[in-house]
Amino acid sequence: MMSVDYLRTKSLHSILALSVIIAFLTIGCAGQNEVRRDNSDRMQADDNAEERRLYSSRAIDHVISGAFFESQGSYNDAIHEYNQALLYDDTSISIYRSIAENYQRLGLLESAELIIERGLVAAGDDQEMLRFLGELEFQLQKYEEAFETFNHLTTLYPDDSDGWYNLAALHIRFDQEREAVECYNRIQELNGPNLDLLVRQATLLTLSDDREGAIGIYEQMEALRPDDYLIPFTMAGLFLETGDTLKADSAFARSLSLKPDESRIWQIRIQIAAINEDTLKALDLTGSALHYLPENSEIHSLAAAIYSRYNLYAAAEQTLLNAIQIDPAGIGHYLNLGYLYHELERWDDAEEIYNTGLQIDPEDPGLLNNFAYMLAECGNESRYEEALELVEMALELEPDRATYLDTKGWLLYLLGRIEEAQEYLEHAALLDTLNPEILDHLGDLYFRLGIRDRARTMWSRALEQGGDEETIRAKLSQ
Repeated sequence: MMSVDYLRTKSLHSILALSVIIAFLTIGCAGQNEVRRDNSDRMQADDNAEERRLYSSRAIDHVISGAFFESQGSYNDAIHEYNQALLYDDTSISIYRSIAENYQRLGLLESAELIIERGLVAAGDDQEMLRFLGELEFQLQKYEEAFETFNHLTTLYPDDSDGWYNLAALHIRFDQEREAVECYNRIQELNGPNLDLLVRQATLLTLSDDREGAIGIYEQMEALRPDDYLIPFTMAGLFLETGDTLKADSAFARSLSLKPDESRIWQIRIQIAAINEDTLKALDLTGSALHYLPENSEIHSLAAAIYSRYNLYAAAEQTLLNAIQIDPAGIGHYLNLGYLYHELERWDDAEEIYNTGLQIDPEDPGLLNNFAYMLAECGNESRYEEALELVEMALELEPDRATYLDTKGWLLYLLGRIEEAQEYLEHAALLDTLNPEILDHLGDLYFRLGIRDRARTMWSRALEQGGDEETIRAKLSQ
């Protein structure tokens, strides 16, 4: 290869030669002088073009060498060759980028950043170089610099989707959810609706407590994917959070029409109807759920709760028996059926069910407690000690469960151990201040202790929390 010095010498000789010719031609006439000056300019242009061709050739030679070394994984040698190429062409964006990429492969991110910055100075605000610089700044955790770079990029090149993506990511990092949503809007204006971006927007709006905005995004998603049951399902959850149970139920219904075997949607719809005191709808949905999911034990348990709520005890009992048949190891079914028999004062049936459940899991605290409380309520004083042993086993497993403490306190009260009972009942009321049964028991204890003001307060609070109105009012009348 010719050296740079040779090229510089050749260039100098050319310039000197041209200077001499021009100086000589100035002696001639005016017209001749103009023509010959034109010829001189052409000669100089040709000479400069030849010099540029030589420089370009040298740059290409080094770029080819650099690409060869890069393909072999010799990144340092590639960087050296690309730097040599810059000596002949210091405005080539591709050369600056190649050097930066090799620095990046070597893990020298700051060196890559510096070479890209040099390239931007030499070649101007190139779109690709600006994007590369922003990505490097992001990798270097220079988030504010990256933000400025991508902001500059999208200002100069508003159709750069990648720039908007990266700017959105930085807005999210700075907790600027709404600004990120706007970035995603710009991308969709450029490229059309995108389900992935809509999901991101909906998530960001939900995180920023803009549920109405999120619902609007989900409506766009539903139009794009009308067969996706999860979209109206998620939208329904947002309606629930805003307190609009009617729109929530409508969205759940659309979701259910797409996936009628999804048990959780049936459960939610049934519960919404029950909360809204829509008895007919709750019962109708319960029947439909059992029809579509005849082998789902959880649906049977929920159906039993709904039937019990509306005093359809025979239907409740049958669905719980079905649940046990479907899932004989499901302890919850035994708890629910035992509780139903307790409420119906079918003490022998309750005891049989609790015993069956305890054969499956003898250390289930819920079964132990419920069995103990049933023995306390059935009125057989000879079994109070047995019941006390059961609830103590439950408390060993879960010592801070308010209902278990209440059961033990109530048994101690029934056994006449009033001071001990007070300790447990007060502890239970402290842990669960809204449980009407616990408040009622504590009222009874205070009345027995002669602390009538406290008794009246506890009974009144129990009444406010939905306790048995007839029984509590009778106590208050005393």
